[in-house]
Amino acid sequence: AGPSGISEVLLFSGLQEHLTGQPGVCNVIVVHNDPATQQQISLWEKAMGCFLPFDLQQFYMSHDGGLLSWQYMYNKCPIDLGRVNINSLSELSVFNPLRTVDTTHPSLLDLTESGISQSEMWYPSFTTECRVVSFDYSANCGHSCLVFRYTSPELSATFMGVWLLDFGLTFHKLCNTFSDYIRLAIVHLGLLQWPYLLTSNFLSPTYLPWYELFIPKRLELDLLGEGNEEEKDENVFSDTKLEFKKLPQKVSKTVR
Repeated sequence: AGPSGISEVLLFSGLQEHLTGQPGVCNVIVVHNDPATQQQISLWEKAMGCFLPFDLQQFYMSHDGGLLSWQYMYNKCPIDLGRVNINSLSELSVFNPLRTVDTTHPSLLDLTESGISQSEMWYPSFTTECRVVSFDYSANCGHSCLVFRYTSPELSATFMGVWLLDFGLTFHKLCNTFSDYIRLAIVHLGLLQWPYLLTSNFLSPTYLPWYELFIPKRLELDLLGEGNEEEKDENVFSDTKLEFKKLPQKVSKTVR
């Protein structure tokens, strides 16, 4: 495998070593699947009509998907706190933009056409202009997706980066490359809902104390307004700060 794929695998191993040494952290699991072949990648690209970005190709040629998860022992009971998952090639999910004939259950294409964004900035859509490929689903924040854009029938689809598709079917751009996504996940220790810190959505009060415990400096960037302000809505950002201040002090003390 190329150096990019190797580096992402090493990052998983490095995070595993770091977490294992943290007080209270338990059940740190890293699973790496066997490598995918170039033929498997080519067949997937041919079927989907788009080319995987080079760094993701290299990752799959190192391991056809992977998982890192960890728990925290809280009151003698392990609770899920962190997860970084990359689906295998066969598990990549493509959102189908085809229109349904069932008028009582609109398709994603129907929903897109009835709510076209007036924003000047380009956003993905559930139309034939885009190919939205989910490589991970989290019950806490939504789908992490690769987005491809078709600008011309004669040209191959252009990779538009990694986006979060939340439960309101709103897209939020997380980063430009798959390698950046892996590095961001590692920086945030894979804590549940970490992509929300890069969007206008705010963390659940349930998870805020854990961020304060494990990555307080990262959280301070947002609380001080020094995070990625271009991606954040000012009003939602203010709500995040208020929710954090409202947390009962006894919760934070118990966590510590």
